[in-house]
Amino acid sequence: MSLSKLNLLSVSVSLVLFGCVAEAPPEELSEEEAELQAFPDPSCQGPIAMSKLKYAALPASYEASSAAAKQKELWKQISETPYKNSCRPNSGLFLTAMTAPSSLATMPSTLNRSSDELLAGRRKMAHPFGTVATVEFVKDVAAPGSAAYSGILKPSTADKQETVLGVVRLSLAGDPKVLGFTPGLAVKFLVDGKPSLNVVTMPSVMGQKSDTNFFRHAASNEVPEPHTGLRPGIDFQDWIKADALTLGQHLAFMPAMKQGPLEPTPNFLHVDHLAVRTADGTLVPEGARKSPSHLVFRAPKATVEWWDLPQNRGFDYRDMLAALNVGSVLCDVYARQTPSAPEVHIGVLRLTSSFVASKWGDFRLFFRHNDFQNNADVAR
Repeated sequence: MSLSKLNLLSVSVSLVLFGCVAEAPPEELSEEEAELQAFPDPSCQGPIAMSKLKYAALPASYEASSAAAKQKELWKQISETPYKNSCRPNSGLFLTAMTAPSSLATMPSTLNRSSDELLAGRRKMAHPFGTVATVEFVKDVAAPGSAAYSGILKPSTADKQETVLGVVRLSLAGDPKVLGFTPGLAVKFLVDGKPSLNVVTMPSVMGQKSDTNFFRHAASNEVPEPHTGLRPGIDFQDWIKADALTLGQHLAFMPAMKQGPLEPTPNFLHVDHLAVRTADGTLVPEGARKSPSHLVFRAPKATVEWWDLPQNRGFDYRDMLAALNVGSVLCDVYARQTPSAPEVHIGVLRLTSSFVASKWGDFRLFFRHNDFQNNADVAR
């Protein structure tokens, strides 16, 4: 079967799964020609065309650089490639469907690629469009009797404030008109002379329907199974959506996760890798490593309430995020030592830049989805 036929098939399957009806583009159209039907503004390039542009690569010396130098380089690439507001893509489903065949083949790189750049030629199947900012993770002094985690999560002491430089990307899983508003938050902790350590979180893969408050719910490295809380025979449309998402996991994500001896956990991306190395690159001895089972990122109550103000309704979430003040707390960070343990506040993510919706951020910046199977290389 030709690539164009595979692309058309993936479009049709995606639309059927989500109960949508659309006319497939004629088979003889190129990707760019088909895309113009969805993005007709001649002054804007569509996302497929933008994904094929040549973007600046990170320098060869990047990985050996300090965390501060890495953050500066990443921000340079992001801040120099902003979208015009009228040209920011929103439709994730179209790009996903058009690129599924090539993206499926490179899916394992999502779990095992140690780089801050997306694999050449790969397009993001989920969370394709978002906005990026630089942050610092300001860590609490460990409370008496609480777990003292190691590595990136090593707490501050009374004598020394511990901070870790990083980058965050906030995005929607796909087209909100199809999937509903489905936010996600990815954090890249930067390490001196070693690969970054990443955490990918969401409140839920099912999203929050028409509620566009990005911070309505806390995000975590474990999300509920898509069918959780649904009533058979009553929540019919949501059940179909959950079935489609589960099918997508088994077709795309599970084969990549099975490349190891342990049972795959597609709804639970472990964070044990954060305990392996400190921000200055020091390797933590194996016997001294201690990590939580869960991290939870929760926006301050004032931010959630600000988002709900009547005068803020109807704005693109990227504009709302861009309005947050540099120096403000983006999220409080909590840890749970075990799945059933209570949350313990361990620090905050503080903004050190404004948010920028960027082509480089969407088409080149990469956040590894760490799985328990494939984290051993963090200690290399």
